[in-house]
Amino acid sequence: MEDEKFLTSTQAAKMLHTNRSTLSRWAKNGTLEPARTLISGRKYYTEEQIKHFIAEAEARSKMVSQTAAIVPVKTAKKNEVVQEKPTKPKKNCPFRLGGA
Repeated sequence: MEDEKFLTSTQAAKMLHTNRSTLSRWAKNGTLEPARTLISGRKYYTEEQIKHFIAEAEARSKMVSQTAAIVPVKTAKKNEVVQEKPTKPKKNCPFRLGGA
């Protein structure tokens, strides 16, 4: 088995240009789970894991920007105030007020 280089949460956060609290939130919601968690609660990530996460994020970003280039965007005229009409939530929307 090859030697894996483990990074602390602080080191991983620096590689990702974010902070430790964001990594902690990502660990809780499953976005980026640590490779190892000690009994004390300290989380460690592998360097390879962070590089893979960055590559996936860049690929998603590239895909979104390509899709956005296809969708026409309406722009407001100079000094024009744009207001959106409020929309009613769908019947199955969990944020709908007043029950289902």
